[in-house]
Amino acid sequence: MEQKVENIESTTTLHSPSQIVPSQLASRVKPRILIVGIVQWARQEVYLMSAKYEFEMCTAENREQFIEFCREKYQGVVAIYRNNVISDRIGNFDEILISKLPDSVKFICYYGIDYDTIDIEACCKKKIMVSNTPEPVYNATADTVMLLILSTCRNAFAAQNNLRNGNWNFGLRRGINPNRKILGIYGMGGVGKVVAKKAYAFRMKIQYYSHSRLDIGTEAQLHAEYVPLDQFFRTSDIISLDLPLRPDTKHIIGQEELSKMKRGVIIINASAGGLIDEQALVDALDSGQVASAGLDVFENERSIQTSLLRRENVTLLPHISTFTRDTEYEMELLVLRNLQSALSTGVLVNLVNKQNIEPSSELFTLTGGF
Repeated sequence: MEQKVENIESTTTLHSPSQIVPSQLASRVKPRILIVGIVQWARQEVYLMSAKYEFEMCTAENREQFIEFCREKYQGVVAIYRNNVISDRIGNFDEILISKLPDSVKFICYYGIDYDTIDIEACCKKKIMVSNTPEPVYNATADTVMLLILSTCRNAFAAQNNLRNGNWNFGLRRGINPNRKILGIYGMGGVGKVVAKKAYAFRMKIQYYSHSRLDIGTEAQLHAEYVPLDQFFRTSDIISLDLPLRPDTKHIIGQEELSKMKRGVIIINASAGGLIDEQALVDALDSGQVASAGLDVFENERSIQTSLLRRENVTLLPHISTFTRDTEYEMELLVLRNLQSALSTGVLVNLVNKQNIEPSSELFTLTGGF
């Protein structure tokens, strides 16, 4: 396991406790870290860190009990390791719950990239710094986007069903080659940038639309061309979404947007289900305006439209973009690295709330003065 940590990318590499904590602090009280969720793959690293930090598992059975524990049992906790595994019991870290956290809590290190279950504004008011785990998610999600692009272009899902049903390739719709096709990336965030690099290896032409244009140097590195939205819709052969789900992006792809696209376009979404009006997508598939779609996310993930499920020209995945042991391990390592950085320097590696929140004198006392 130690060798595996050494081989992990620098963005997720953990240092041993002796490397990050001055020896003169060894006799001080260990800073307390509350794990709200589980650590599945990086348990050896947690064990090594326990030489310097006190880890405590959240045992609250429900939200009310968690708030009760915050009044006494969790007093003195400095940092929280948070994932959504027990969110059905505790609920979101909304304004009410944040306000009930002990005043000693100065860091929330979140496992995941979309931190919409944490009220960032409430954290800022309480001077709590928040981190997430973007890099492992970017790479894994980009892999899934490429899987969906290849599957929809080559009609792989229908071909597999044909084979399993004993029909070989008889009656199959012929696919298309991805090379020389125009891939339009809507958003060009962290995932989109990785997708652009991977798609360029398939000799795809990359164009993108975003409210914030990249600098010229980054565009050149990504071989990506910025185009206005109308041109983006009109000329893209394949459109991949790389946007967060917010009130202003919900159903950002609807009937009007689909009607502006090139006839026979392929739609890819591994970002957030609510970005696409699924009924409008079904209608566009019915009319042939959209030739195929590849979806890893849905508006209602446990209740997918039957009209999508029965279509062989739609590749559907059960939100598996980060569902690999390697990705989950790297995400856990990055959470732990944020915790180590926070408790040794007062700075988070992947700070989400960029406001200037200075560590208080109480924090220095609790953590042994770093």
